[in-house]
Amino acid sequence: MSRGRKPLPTAVKELNGNPGHRALNKAEPQPPRPSRVPPPPNHLTGEARKKWQKLAGQLHRMGVLTEVDQDALARYCVTYQRWLRAEKALAKDGDVLKTNKGNYVQNPWLAISNRSLGLLNGLAAEFGITPSSRTRVKANPPEEEEKLEKELFGPKTKIIKPGGTSG
Repeated sequence: MSRGRKPLPTAVKELNGNPGHRALNKAEPQPPRPSRVPPPPNHLTGEARKKWQKLAGQLHRMGVLTEVDQDALARYCVTYQRWLRAEKALAKDGDVLKTNKGNYVQNPWLAISNRSLGLLNGLAAEFGITPSSRTRVKANPPEEEEKLEKELFGPKTKIIKPGGTSG
């Protein structure tokens, strides 16, 4: 049984003008975005680490990478590395193998590749890094928000309340 579409974050609904006119979740958590591109976790190696270094910067510039999303990005990178390994094995040995008895069987790497692709597609959609999923994500990159804030409010100033306390 299909559960339907995944719910959109409240911020996305607001940016789209709340097309469904349903009550919005005003208490939805808003995880902080890192001020700079986070380094890859230590457990990522090889192709997974390279993928992190490429994607983390792009997602940070898009404004969709928050501190709590880093584990999901690491899962994407590990799955990407697994998919690459499977594809290399398939390129070497083919999709079908001949057993010692002369029977033909599907190469086990084909199942690993296909499963990895399914996981990659799901995780990619979560981050808005597929063409169709990007149409559903609207985000303001951090640099644009900071630039707009400076234009509207000028440089940050410290407000001193009567009595000498700051706020």
